[in-house]
Amino acid sequence: FGAQAGFGGQSQSAMFDQVLEFAGQTVDMLGFEFTPSPEDMDRIVNMKYGTDLQKKTRLFVFDEDNLDSSDGFLKATDNGPSVSSLRGKHLSPVFIKLGVDDLDIPDEYRQFASDATNGFQSASFGDEEAMNLAVDAVYDWILGKDPPSPAMLSGDEISA
Repeated sequence: FGAQAGFGGQSQSAMFDQVLEFAGQTVDMLGFEFTPSPEDMDRIVNMKYGTDLQKKTRLFVFDEDNLDSSDGFLKATDNGPSVSSLRGKHLSPVFIKLGVDDLDIPDEYRQFASDATNGFQSASFGDEEAMNLAVDAVYDWILGKDPPSPAMLSGDEISA
């Protein structure tokens, strides 16, 4: 999130993590399931996902993604696709930024909008750097480049 302070002194990012955790617990309690299940998907991959297609595929795996099932996916393949390891969580590649200037507000109402929002100009959700690293990793895959080392994808510098 672009803003730093939330309710009770928590950052908005920490609050959003709590909301996502609560939503996940609620879904678990209600008994919702994703279809196909990871086990069914692994079986389908094992039967239908040939070596030629595997060579053309790359998995983009986030190091803190609690929804990730790539280990089972890789075990279900012969040689497996290549893997790019990225830092972040399941929603790390999601970044949204909305500013007042992005809205189609007629000039005669701009001052009213500024007053109504107490000078608020823009808000963002997500981690722009993590999103850009994911975009770069997908772009490199499209160009046929091998996956970089995990340290390069995390934004860490590698010393020689």
